[in-house]
Amino acid sequence: MFLLKFPDKTANKADSQIIMYDVADTLPISENAKDHASLASILSVENGYFGTRSPLEEGYKDISEGGTYVVGTYVVNPEVDTDRLPKMPDWTKAEIMLDGKKLNLSEMQILSHKRYFDTQKGLSVREFCVKDDKGNITTVKTEKFASLYNKHIGGKSISIIPENYDGEITVKTGIDAEVVDVKDAEITYAKTDRCISVRVKTPEQSYKDGTKEHSKIVVMTQRSYLEPEVAQGVIEYDEYSKTAYEQWSINAQKGHEYTVNSLVAIDTSIESSSCQVEHLRGSFYAHEYNSHKKVMEARMADSGVIIVNDMQSQRYANYSVARLIMAGEKNTSNHSITARTL
Repeated sequence: MFLLKFPDKTANKADSQIIMYDVADTLPISENAKDHASLASILSVENGYFGTRSPLEEGYKDISEGGTYVVGTYVVNPEVDTDRLPKMPDWTKAEIMLDGKKLNLSEMQILSHKRYFDTQKGLSVREFCVKDDKGNITTVKTEKFASLYNKHIGGKSISIIPENYDGEITVKTGIDAEVVDVKDAEITYAKTDRCISVRVKTPEQSYKDGTKEHSKIVVMTQRSYLEPEVAQGVIEYDEYSKTAYEQWSINAQKGHEYTVNSLVAIDTSIESSSCQVEHLRGSFYAHEYNSHKKVMEARMADSGVIIVNDMQSQRYANYSVARLIMAGEKNTSNHSITARTL
């Protein structure tokens, strides 16, 4: 453990575990496109086996796109005749309808908007509050993690509170394969009464010297739960938009909180092991999240840097240590996914 001491610069002893970004004063969001694009990388989640960017969940392609990078899934980069790690589907995307109006920050008044990375929990968080043209005020919170306990699992949570109105709230959350950047990739979809899944198969490719990069398969499977259970989810896929999703229509009451928790399993043809979420019950989201958090907290305690009297420097030191913890491990015979890939 390292101990660095600085003169006391900070009167307000804020939580040193939080790296905070406040973008509440930017309207419309396109004016802040550069910041949002970089935050998709800064606030990404990873565990060495896979890493996922963290864009704005409702999707603004002119600002930044999401995507997942999975260890060992290399394809040929013909421009420089070497390999590259391709972008796989984005499992963080969501669409929210608020009393008949699609949630869109560029068309609503932003009352508050904060995005931050909790280094103690290994958690990417977004909190915002918006007001539409009818005066309806809605608070939304999203959380995402890439599990350090089970390297094949990612988790996402969307919580919504209609602050001053009753109305129908629709939440659609799923897996977006439109972001896949592999030419001639074969993308297929499947659903059961419990899960949705997306399968991406890359083509076999050859380098200029004739050696081959064999085909790889990546499968993402999602299962979600609504808390409280006031509505049944509908599972669908849309080959035109290359998305598979689960959807809830909620008759929401003023001041009540509604949360959709999702677990996503990521498997490849490279690994002999696999992880399935189909059999998991709703309580397993809390189990997976708490197991991940326990590992993260223990490693942060073992690896921390203590900076005395400079809380801002402590925050950035904690962020750097957290990134090394999340990205630094190897998985089987393959190198880990690094933060710079995202």
